[in-house]
Parts: sequence; C-alpha cells; structure tokens
Amino acid sequence: MEFGKSNVLVVLILGELMYGFVGLFSRYFYDLGMRSVDITFLRLFTITVVLLIVILIAKRELLKVKPMDLVFFVSFGVFKLLADVFYIFSIDYIPLALASVLQMMFPFYIIVLSLLLFKEKIDLKKLVAILIGFIGCTLITGNLFATGKIESMGIVAAIISGLALSVYVLGGTFSFKRGYHPATYLLFSAMLCDLIALPFIQHDLVIETITSLDVIPLILGLGIVASLIPMFIEVWSARYLSPTIISIVSMVEVVSAAVVGVVAFDEVLSIFNILGIALVLSSILVINVRISIKAQKYFSEHPEVVERLKKEYGPKDSKGPNQD
Repeated sequence: MEFGKSNVLVVLILGELMYGFVGLFSRYFYDLGMRSVDITFLRLFTITVVLLIVILIAKRELLKVKPMDLVFFVSFGVFKLLADVFYIFSIDYIPLALASVLQMMFPFYIIVLSLLLFKEKIDLKKLVAILIGFIGCTLITGNLFATGKIESMGIVAAIISGLALSVYVLGGTFSFKRGYHPATYLLFSAMLCDLIALPFIQHDLVIETITSLDVIPLILGLGIVASLIPMFIEVWSARYLSPTIISIVSMVEVVSAAVVGVVAFDEVLSIFNILGIALVLSSILVINVRISIKAQKYFSEHPEVVERLKKEYGPKDSKGPNQD
C-alpha cells in the first residue's frame, strides 16, 4: 500500500510525539536505582521480544538476513546505544538544557551525511526549517547556561551523542535501500545491541525488574509505546521521506517531552518555552507546505495521473432500473 508524503508526515509526527513519553517511564526506573544503560537495555529487550513474537506468527521470512548485513545491523544499533549513553554521560558535566540542544544539532549532521551518501539536494526551505526548529528546541529547553558547571568533556559527549543519533537515523534509509523490512532492521539492530549492552547492566536489578508483575505494564509502556512504535514509524517513513525531513520532524519529540512534563510532573512552561513550541511546529509546517507544493506541481505536470486516479477512485455512475 502506498502513502502520500503528507500522510506519511502526519504518521511520523504522531510517532515522534510518542518519544516524549520516555521520560515519563524512565523516571520510575531511575527511582528503582537503574542507570541509563539498564533502562536502554530494557527498551531494547522489549523491542526484541515483541518483534520476534510478531514476526514468528505473521511473517517468518523477515528473519532472513544476509550474514554480511549483520555487521550493518550491529553498526547502526551500536550508534543508537552510543547516542543514549553519551547523552546521559554529558548531563553529569553540563546543564541538561545545553546537552539537549547539542544533541538536537543532529539534523545539521544529517544534511552533510545525506549530501555525501545519498546525494540528497539541500534547498533553502530545508535549511530554514532546521534553523527554526533548532531555535525552538533551544527556547523549550530553557536558558542554556543558567545553572550547573560546564566542562569540555560534557560538551564533547553531547556532540558525539548527536553525531551517533544522526547515523542511526540514516540507518532506516540504508535498510530500505538494501531491501529490508523496517521490522527486520529494528529486530536485529535491537537484539545485537542488547547483547553488547548485556555485560554492563546491573544484572540482579534488571532480572528482578523484568520478573516483577507490578512493573511489567511500565516495561511494556517504555518498550512498546515510547520505543517500538515510534522507532518502527521512523524507519518505515524512510521509504517515503528523506533523512533530512525525518530529522526535522524528530524535533517534535522535545515538544512532546515538555508537554508530558507539564501534565505528569507539574512543570511550568514560560513564555519562551511556548514560543519554542510554536517555532518547532512552524518548522514542520514549512516542510509540509514544501511537500504540498511539490505534489501540486507534479499533478499539474502529469494530468494523465489525475485522470487515472479519478477513474479508479472517483464516484461511479449509477443507472436506475429501466422504465418501459
């Protein structure tokens, strides 16, 4: 089934909004004494188990992977792990707001990588959308240098986190170009990355958490609602949208996290935070208008496509019974 780019954009926005719930679930696991690597392991473990069950029931051929491509899945999975680990590491040395903004610079990295790897055309509207979104993220996260110490290693770690995240986002495009289903890419990258993280987790605490019936709903919420579904949508959207557009839309996650903070943790939004949310949403509007204009131009240049669509999906003529 084919989807229009505008429809894919809407689905992607909904998926990115779901990422904002990660903080809601993570705070509970932090209170249990878990570290970032433990929580990341839980997310990946849930993704692996759920996807494996679904694939075994629905479509086992998705498990077929070329041995050489396992290196490909491991590589992008590791980049996702590095993005999370370096981000958590950075907030111990620099303010949270500064760490968030430095990580959210990854759309700029994607522009360069997409230009080199996919020969993607970078136009003025994409640059404007990224700049508007970046300024919006800065306003949402607050005053970058208001509180807390700033050390160079924290800045470097946050920048590395953004770089690693940009490579992981590009993995969805790579998997599509190599002919893999989004579920295949997610399953193998999550499973192999989980194995890499296994030696570094608090084994007793993780096992106790996984086997606790009271905690299972929260694990499923973190692993499915805030991880699997949005990650699947992100990889799936790479079939229709360029990596640069996907990275721009991903900034909506910051908006979602801010709203979750207000609703769940009684956090207060300032006028600058609200302005930042408006700017991030405006950046999405810029690329959506661009997609709509391109669609209108295409149909105006290809009237035969419009006629074919009218014949296939337009209202059918109906005739009543013959009257003698």
